[in-house]
Amino acid sequence: MSKMTDILYAAENVEPLAEKNGEKIVSFEDAAVLANAEGFDPTPDTGTRTYNADGTLARTRQRTSAINVDSYFENRYKTNSKKELMVVTDFRAIREQHLGRVYSKVIPCYVFTRDKDTGKLSLDKTTTISDTEFISGYTKKLSIDAMKEILPLIDNAPTVASGDEMPI
Repeated sequence: MSKMTDILYAAENVEPLAEKNGEKIVSFEDAAVLANAEGFDPTPDTGTRTYNADGTLARTRQRTSAINVDSYFENRYKTNSKKELMVVTDFRAIREQHLGRVYSKVIPCYVFTRDKDTGKLSLDKTTTISDTEFISGYTKKLSIDAMKEILPLIDNAPTVASGDEMPI
């Protein structure tokens, strides 16, 4: 195989880690593989270019979204007596946890349950926990595969409409 064939084959086999707002998200390493393959595209997309006042290119098109995998899937969790999975995804709080104090007195927490009949995981509610509860009680970490199931549920969770009325 030639070098070009190797690059194109590697790009075809890139699996997105997640999808957010319709955009596929890949790791930095996979974004580099896709960028290499883009150079062999016989019909490049010129896109819209933005130029500075001096004529230099201000911004280039974006074809992929890349993330730090460890940051995106970072989490802490615990289970309670009701067999609920309580997950914290606040990156800053997780990074400060080992210090024994975090930046906020309350931390957002997502509560999940699994349906006994279908086995399907669902987001039951979003709540807050105290900083002391988070520091001492949330010591376990879910795998990346488990978080691939959880993060779409968080992203697609309904939000409360703005205004005076709460839809309860």
